[in-house]
Amino acid sequence: MSERLSLKEPRGANPAWLAVPLVVWALITLTVGLLARQTVREPYATPFFHPFFADTLRMKAWLVASR
Repeated sequence: MSERLSLKEPRGANPAWLAVPLVVWALITLTVGLLARQTVREPYATPFFHPFFADTLRMKAWLVASR
């Protein structure tokens, strides 16, 4: 049996491969951001919900009082 044992240390991961997930994440977030910017129209014609409060301060006071 003539096996040669290598005394070299095992090689780690290539640093370039560590950047791949970061680049993929950046491309996905940029794509989603660009698509969202084109589809959202502001200001909205109608609000999402119609609260019975005149303003935000009265809503907060009602929420604290109803506790």
